[in-house]
Amino acid sequence: MQLTGELTRYTYDGGKAPIHMDFCGTCGTQMYALPTAYDGIAALRIGTLDEDSALAEVKPIYAHQACGWDA
Repeated sequence: MQLTGELTRYTYDGGKAPIHMDFCGTCGTQMYALPTAYDGIAALRIGTLDEDSALAEVKPIYAHQACGWDA
């Protein structure tokens, strides 16, 4: 994966440890989140990728809150 352009970082208290969220410096789209409590883990925004066919879901997050029609 290669990022281009400037990013803006926002950090907030994530309970256990801070969470860094990086946004596009031009349009403000969130690119990913880095929960510092979990080394090596990043929460990617799949819609920001040009090519996602090589990616596989590792773990669904908030799936229990999904609408009934969202299988």
